[in-house]
Amino acid sequence: MSTTYPRTFTPQTEGEKVLFNKLLELSDDWHVFYEPIIEGNKPDFIIFHPNLGITIIEVKDYTQNSLISVDPKTWRVNIGGVTKSLTSPIEQVIQYRNKLIKRLGQSDSLLTQVTQYQGKLKVPVSVICCFPYIKKEQACFNVISSIIPHDMLIVKEDLSNANLLLQKISMSFHRLFSPDELTQEEERIIIQSIFPSASFKDIHPRDSDINEIIQEIKYLKFNNYVEELFFIVDKISHIYNTEVNEVQKIIIFYNELRSTEPNSLAYVNLLKELLSSRNISANTIKLTTYSQINHQWRDCKYNFLIDFNKIALLKLIENNPGSILNLLNSNNTHITTSYHIPK
Repeated sequence: MSTTYPRTFTPQTEGEKVLFNKLLELSDDWHVFYEPIIEGNKPDFIIFHPNLGITIIEVKDYTQNSLISVDPKTWRVNIGGVTKSLTSPIEQVIQYRNKLIKRLGQSDSLLTQVTQYQGKLKVPVSVICCFPYIKKEQACFNVISSIIPHDMLIVKEDLSNANLLLQKISMSFHRLFSPDELTQEEERIIIQSIFPSASFKDIHPRDSDINEIIQEIKYLKFNNYVEELFFIVDKISHIYNTEVNEVQKIIIFYNELRSTEPNSLAYVNLLKELLSSRNISANTIKLTTYSQINHQWRDCKYNFLIDFNKIALLKLIENNPGSILNLLNSNNTHITTSYHIPK
């Protein structure tokens, strides 16, 4: 059985569940990462085997009836009765790959020293687009396979058993190179780069220094509040376009008293304006302050902790001392800030 990150989770779509159940059947030297955050993006799955390399898999629950038109850059899809124009899956997964390669390349130990390839990654990174509900016998398969190469494409028949899936994963590396032999430390660096993690189990907010908790929090830092809000709106817009029924399961926490300009009212109004520009009503999303937090976040699929700072953390602890670590550690929590948070 493969090793998963996080250890327990429930895939969000039925198609992801189909693929995940087969990935679980792989041997225990396979590492399966679900929705890791890579430079602000969340690929559906990243899998890693020391002897093969890394594969990024984008899963789409499309059916022949839901596809309206496709080309290498843009796909028009019917989602819940609404027509959406979306980035093509192959374009999407290639963008993820490029960002992951950039992140891994920041570690010198993962770069080869062989003269003609010096500075390149020791480990190959392949990409796959997975369509659990598309069959090879369907007309749409011929169109899709003319855009996505066969060695980067998984459809329903390929998921009938784990061996067929493994063959398809192996095929995705045929155009690439064989990885250098990795040390245990290099394997650890790859895993930590894809899924940075730290344990909160020994930290209790009521009797530990608050700075210890801050040092463990994983958050995205932006140069200014405008960049931060654009990122948040982009993420919510993506959820709206791909999971139209999940928008009401989003909650955003913000500071009720900002210490810098703009004030909280202007900050929230700008957020609402940006959402409106994407045709998303702020009324469909839960907006609440850090001081008003309660267990409602457990009922939401996506938690956004924005404009985060030490004061926000203190408010969270004050109002939710028993579950704050669960919130901060949740795979569905996004923490962003434009402040400098000293560590």
